[in-house]
Amino acid sequence: MKLDDIINKAAASSGAKPDELKKALGSIFSEIKTAVEQGAKVQIPSMGTFILKSRSAGEKIIAKTGEKREIEAGSFIAFKPFKSEANKKTGKVKKEKKAAQV
Repeated sequence: MKLDDIINKAAASSGAKPDELKKALGSIFSEIKTAVEQGAKVQIPSMGTFILKSRSAGEKIIAKTGEKREIEAGSFIAFKPFKSEANKKTGKVKKEKKAAQV
């Protein structure tokens, strides 16, 4: 599902205009980004947590050419989803071994 689809469904169910919802959603994400960049942990109940993670400097080797490149240290915004009972059950299912036939 795309963002426009979600906005249109929300507009239809709430009676608000899609443009207003798109602007509000943009403001929400902008505020989340600003808060996380300032070091805050942003938690949204039943959805997840936005946090700032750091990446250390290092060296990357490009497989095709064998060329080495320096990677600068930096930070990025990460999202950790909320763990609900439904999410816990979506792990890999072990396959049962079939009994050997004699």
